[in-house]
Amino acid sequence: MRMIATASLLLGMAGALSGCDREVPAPAIAPTPKPSPELVDELARDPERLKELRRLCVEERDQVEEELCAASALAARKVFMGESKPRFMPIPMFPRNPPP
Repeated sequence: MRMIATASLLLGMAGALSGCDREVPAPAIAPTPKPSPELVDELARDPERLKELRRLCVEERDQVEEELCAASALAARKVFMGESKPRFMPIPMFPRNPPP
């Protein structure tokens, strides 16, 4: 019984280590363009245009510029989350200048 457990453990380790020497190339990810704040504000103020642009970005992504899709995503987040100030100020756990 103990020999079977040891053999299955060794087979499992051999199977897990068999793929360790292979190099897996990292996927190429294009950088997301940073849209202008004016465009984001303009889209946040016009809900119909924002809705249409979000639909186009989902359904016909190849026909819409990447900057417009990024701007529409930021505008949708701005509309949903709002622009309020934080309710509290986080207290750092380790202050840079501790009191004497």
